[in-house]
Amino acid sequence: MSNIIHNYKDLVDSKLKELLNDNEHFLVNEAMNYSVSIGGKRIRPCILLEFSNICGGDMEDALKLACALECIHTYSLIHDDLPCMDNDDMRRGMPSCHIKFSEDIALLAGDALLTEAFNIASSLKNSNYENVLKCINKMSLNAGYKG
Repeated sequence: MSNIIHNYKDLVDSKLKELLNDNEHFLVNEAMNYSVSIGGKRIRPCILLEFSNICGGDMEDALKLACALECIHTYSLIHDDLPCMDNDDMRRGMPSCHIKFSEDIALLAGDALLTEAFNIASSLKNSNYENVLKCINKMSLNAGYKG
């Protein structure tokens, strides 16, 4: 089972690098990528990918949706570490985003990851649009104040 998780984690890590590659907005994008890449088991994306695999879903769309989910999770961690919240200096043994980049850049990186998650989720090409909308609805409800 751990090989499956490791393979899914590698797929998600690779796809995140591809999806979050933006040289035009360098500093915010660097903070986004730093925060996404400083560790984590990627359990949420792995569960999504395996569930999609078992149900016969489109793997490319599932991988994008898994990355969107990881973007939302990382946004919540960035914001949770901010001085106005938990004021944590470290995340997974590395400096928190606001320590490495500054509070304002961390805030923008978190906001950008949340927004990019919905951009990614709305770009699915091979899945039923009604299901995609339901998924985006559930993600937005759970990422918002009701979640």
